Amino acid sequence: MNMLPIFSSIIIFGVYSAINGQESLTSSKVYTVISIFNLIAVPMRLVIMTVITFMNAKASLERVDHFFGYEERSLEGIDFNDSELQVGDIQFNDCLFQWENEEVKNHFKEGEKLKPKQG
Repeated sequence: MNMLPIFSSIIIFGVYSAINGQESLTSSKVYTVISIFNLIAVPMRLVIMTVITFMNAKASLERVDHFFGYEERSLEGIDFNDSELQVGDIQFNDCLFQWENEEVKNHFKEGEKLKPKQG
């Protein structure tokens, strides 16, 4: 990423020399182009960092978006005023946990079971 201004300068000088001939490439033109590339070096890095950040954000949103599509669950049977529980405590009574989504069910190969931890 730090080498982009240097490579772009080399490419610009190479193309300019190939098209116009080496005689047309003077020191004043070279110094002018180098100073302009030094001025735009930071914006060029920012563009690359912005593209990378956008791609990371898009990938993260795709991961999270899968769960945003689920339907809301009913709050029926939840006691929010249980005096025995402290703030932050969670208690489960007579619960059944299962996957309700075909995509998640098919995530594991057929016949493959989760093995309990040893020890």
